[in-house]
Amino acid sequence: MKTGHHLRSLWPRTLRAQLGLLLVLFWLVPIIALSGYTILVYRQNVASSLRNTMDSRLYYAALLTNEKLSGVLNASREISYDTTLETLNDEYLLLEQTKANAPNDTSDPAQSWQRRLYDAQQELKSSCTTYLNNQFALNSDFSLAVLVLDAQPNTPYYTERGQDNAYNYYATFVARKAEQMSQTLGNRVGFIVNNERLYLVRSLRSTDNTSSFGRLILELNTDSVFKFLLDAAQEDTPFYVQLNDTPLTLRAPEYERITPPVLDPADSGVEESMGYVTFSGWFTERDYSLGYQVPMSSGFLYGSFNSYNQVLCVIALVSVIFFFTIFRSFQSRFAKPLESLSSAAWALKNGELGVHAQAPRDDEIGDLVQSFNAMSDQMLNLFNRVYREQLALKDARIIALQSQINPHFFNNTLELMNWKARMLGDEQLSDMIQALSTLLDSAMDRSNTRFVTLKNELGVADAYLTIISARFGRRMHIEKRIDESRLDAPVPRMVLQPLLENAVVHGLEPAGGGCLILEVVSHGANLDVSVINDGKPLTDEDFSRIDSLLTNPVDPSDPRSHHLGIRNVNERLTLIYGERSGLHFRLDEQGRTHCYFRIPPPPGKEQENHG
Repeated sequence: MKTGHHLRSLWPRTLRAQLGLLLVLFWLVPIIALSGYTILVYRQNVASSLRNTMDSRLYYAALLTNEKLSGVLNASREISYDTTLETLNDEYLLLEQTKANAPNDTSDPAQSWQRRLYDAQQELKSSCTTYLNNQFALNSDFSLAVLVLDAQPNTPYYTERGQDNAYNYYATFVARKAEQMSQTLGNRVGFIVNNERLYLVRSLRSTDNTSSFGRLILELNTDSVFKFLLDAAQEDTPFYVQLNDTPLTLRAPEYERITPPVLDPADSGVEESMGYVTFSGWFTERDYSLGYQVPMSSGFLYGSFNSYNQVLCVIALVSVIFFFTIFRSFQSRFAKPLESLSSAAWALKNGELGVHAQAPRDDEIGDLVQSFNAMSDQMLNLFNRVYREQLALKDARIIALQSQINPHFFNNTLELMNWKARMLGDEQLSDMIQALSTLLDSAMDRSNTRFVTLKNELGVADAYLTIISARFGRRMHIEKRIDESRLDAPVPRMVLQPLLENAVVHGLEPAGGGCLILEVVSHGANLDVSVINDGKPLTDEDFSRIDSLLTNPVDPSDPRSHHLGIRNVNERLTLIYGERSGLHFRLDEQGRTHCYFRIPPPPGKEQENHG
């Protein structure tokens, strides 16, 4: 019995909730569960198969690339053991040594040593250039081949393919690096990467392998050498290779420099995370090691599986649409009229006379709703006359009070007082009345504007300073530092006077007077506003109270919290400009209190007045 009662308590009470629960349990949940199970289980198998296939494809492409690199290194190694270049180098060195030991003979200019050396240089240049052309000019794996012999260390010989000024680029950015690297290579090869260009550096060894007689630098054509990897990585995105410790980015956009990661043999394999599947591999050869890393987006890799997912998603979507169609039909025909009638009955019970229920159909439920509405209207008519009479009397009293405090009344009265003061010759009293009129007019804001010009806002500040100067007399000194070029800049209304009043009440008044400074300066397109006083300095307790006042919400139990001007100014600044603005307080080295804020340019059309 207890179990049955517990189950009945869980069953929803409203018809709409009951129908929704039945449709969810016996229609929507089974379809979504079946689709989800199919997607999850089948997707894992298909995704694993696609990853393995792509991993094998990239591995065999890297294997072919490795064979191509081996051929490139063999071509550079054969030159090192070819006696042709070594013989040319030794013959020229021997000629220079013979010249150094021979007497200076100028009897026959045609046979002078200078002429013989020049001829030997030209022959060496011709022989080396021809040798490089025969070895590399027709090989698409090389873009540039540079040969530097010890016999002529300052005269490099080269051959290049294409018209992209490969040698000029090498001589400007790579030659110095290659020279330094060749001094420590020995029998090994080195690689240099500069702005996605790949260079192979090898020291040319003598036949007895005891010394070097020059160096060979080859710029590899990455499109040819890494062709198999470029074709295998079908997605047109950057990927990375590494030769020894030198990483290289392939297929990088020209406008973007991508720093390639440093690869490690331990990273070989397949890893999937953050929407990418990364394929990595490593080959170690006698003279070099080759690593590759190909990141591929999951959407591209699993693209062939997306169509199946789309079919399942369409089925699930149709099921959801069917569910909501049935649910909305039941709701509009039965549940909604009954809920409207129930809500209206509760409202009538709570005193909302004349409340109506909605009846979209002319059937039994519609007749019931119409009867309820007629009953509610009759109850309203019983109390309507007395209620309207009381309301009219209340409105009349309010209008009468409002007419007595009309802003024109204040302005006209102050104008009359000002005229009387001028007639009596009391200029100070006249100025104070004029300032009070300005303050009242700004505070009442009959035009209901949000922004005014800096000039107008300074006028309100001047009015307040006029009144307060009359009060303090010589005990207060006022300074104004205003950027005259920004007088037309839009600023929020009534932001200066509350801060000036705060400085007087809490700074100068407790100290018996002092200096009050108003500073408005430009900072780019912004305005920086500061109110500075040298009265009573702020204490740590004052700073804590101000911070609480500006950051904590209003405490309804504290009546003072509703009347603090700096809270109002801070809230308006942050509401208009966001966190870019807001009030700040600090003490400078002289112990003066600074209250300052920044006014950025108004967002959008905020600078316009709004009624």
